Amino acid sequence: RRHFRLYVYCGRRWIGTWFFVKNVGDYFKGGGTIPWYVGGISNFMTLFSTFVFVAYAGIAYEHGLVALVVIWCAVPATIIGATVFAHRWRRAGIASPVEFMEVRFNASVRQIFSWGGLGFRILDNMVRLYAIGIFVSTATPMNLETSILVAGVIVVFYTVVGGLWAVVLTDVIQFVVLIVATIILVPLSIEAAGGWTNLMTQRPNHFAFFNGPKGEWTFLLVYYLMFAIKNNGNWAFIQRFYSVKDEHAGRKMGLLTAVLFLIFPFFFMIPPIAASFYLSRFGKFRNGLCYHGFELTASRHHGYHVGSYVCSHHVLFGFRIQCDGKRNYKRYLQTLVST
Repeated sequence: RRHFRLYVYCGRRWIGTWFFVKNVGDYFKGGGTIPWYVGGISNFMTLFSTFVFVAYAGIAYEHGLVALVVIWCAVPATIIGATVFAHRWRRAGIASPVEFMEVRFNASVRQIFSWGGLGFRILDNMVRLYAIGIFVSTATPMNLETSILVAGVIVVFYTVVGGLWAVVLTDVIQFVVLIVATIILVPLSIEAAGGWTNLMTQRPNHFAFFNGPKGEWTFLLVYYLMFAIKNNGNWAFIQRFYSVKDEHAGRKMGLLTAVLFLIFPFFFMIPPIAASFYLSRFGKFRNGLCYHGFELTASRHHGYHVGSYVCSHHVLFGFRIQCDGKRNYKRYLQTLVST
């Protein structure tokens, strides 16, 4: 039992390497054969990471359910993507979002867009690696730098070897792992806070959907608009539409993602709200949620608890590596190899 979590984790990595692909179409588009429901779950996992359990959980800890209103910005954004843009991206007849820039404009615009986007991806993934490093370094003897390095190497390895199918199937398995860990933690958190009634009595403001500065309508309006633009220009999100069978499947995939974002964040935000009762003794909130999970679960489940958050991060980081690799390989490396 002690080593079970290690076997599960290694099993997920094995699945990634088992799907060693044989051509570029399979690698970057999954051969266009990925089921819409698998793509929807994978897309849901791609749109958030351990960052959710650090940033959004911090909002829930301080201000309550307003964190749900903030994270629900993904719902209208994915609905817009599914109903307005999904079929258009399918009809574009391209395999990568940045290819559209060359088709619509020219190669120079594509170059600027590609290299500029790559720089932002590096900064974005640095933040996400930092988030996962906090969790792993808190739970293990490894320091923050080593935790970041190990997580990054693992994701790069199975993504490069297995391609899109490896990333998608790993996403589904990690979705199950994350949901099970959350289901375990939610009732334990409520019980530790003295029950649901006590929780609502002692923290009434935390159950107001527009509590705190993040509940201001001006902030929410701008944030929802910003996320809708960002999400529908997200390379990983767009590339999902190429991986399913047809336009109808792409639309269903996007709508499933919206439904998952509407339901599951509620369960993710309850533990940090309950944690506001008794986490002051842990000092910095940055590590507080880690200790929160460790305190409430048996020691044999600590690996599973941490592994679930590692999973959520690996999903997003892995797919971004795979997505960015498409344009860099086809545009630059393939040219070098052929010469």
